[in-house]
Amino acid sequence: MTGEPSADQPPVAMPLEAVREQIFASNAAVQAQFKAEFPGEIERTVRGIAAAHRALDIFRVRLTASLQTATLEMFLHSAVNAVLCSVHHLVSGYPIAAGNLMRHYTESVAMALLCLDPELGVLDEFSKDRRTYPVQKAPTKLKQKKVRAALQAKIQFDPQAWDTVLNIAELYTQLSHASALSLGHHLMVGTDDMMIIGGEYDPAKREPYRGDLIRRASAAEALAHLIDVITEQLGVSGEAA
Repeated sequence: MTGEPSADQPPVAMPLEAVREQIFASNAAVQAQFKAEFPGEIERTVRGIAAAHRALDIFRVRLTASLQTATLEMFLHSAVNAVLCSVHHLVSGYPIAAGNLMRHYTESVAMALLCLDPELGVLDEFSKDRRTYPVQKAPTKLKQKKVRAALQAKIQFDPQAWDTVLNIAELYTQLSHASALSLGHHLMVGTDDMMIIGGEYDPAKREPYRGDLIRRASAAEALAHLIDVITEQLGVSGEAA
């Protein structure tokens, strides 16, 4: 037994140290490639996330503490942080994980909207049973006529805009499964047999990456605006006092 590779024992492709390096990698080289390729898109995304965080700061200061404001704050924070972490994963070379986080964004925004009007009953139902409440159904619940009418009266909710959000969310749903889209992110497109290990930048996916960054920038900007609207509505109505 020499330990040399044989016909039925190929060389070790990923020894322990290589695996360890991947687990604790900083992904600085991948991030540098993203910065070089998409400076404008990344800056827009950074500004959008910062604006959303600032809007949340104002929400916390201007509204009186209550069950509703505490619940809204948690969902809104979840949405902001989901976008931030999603962008981090994306520019570090992990588009599948990044897409999954955007599902958290969509569900968190949906739950915040549903909890905005106590008459819809979601705030009470969620508060009574946070562990098992089906938050995954929140995005499509916003398609109900009663819900849309209530939110249109409160914050001029735009049903067509939400339908667009749901259409985009379908992209992220694919990344939650071993779909063709997910499998494609495991391959360096344009090569014969090169599979991605850990986080990588694939030059062949340049335009999809750009689209991903733009969608996240738009999500952060829309969230900043939504938080401002919610703060104004609850502050004027005094419902959260």
